[in-house]
Amino acid sequence: MNTATASDLSTVPLLNFDLAKEIVDYRILREGIKSIEELKNLEGMTDFKYDIISLYLHID
Repeated sequence: MNTATASDLSTVPLLNFDLAKEIVDYRILREGIKSIEELKNLEGMTDFKYDIISLYLHID
């Protein structure tokens, strides 16, 4: 997740390009994502989306 582009991330089920771009922006501002749970802080991230998306992503 720390190296993927917004286009790469948007291929994950339930993760549209806008939310993928928000993840990339969040990652840049905080110099990386240390825990997938940080995604819960993003606007537009619901519990349902988080539960599905977290199955596909990992921290690298």
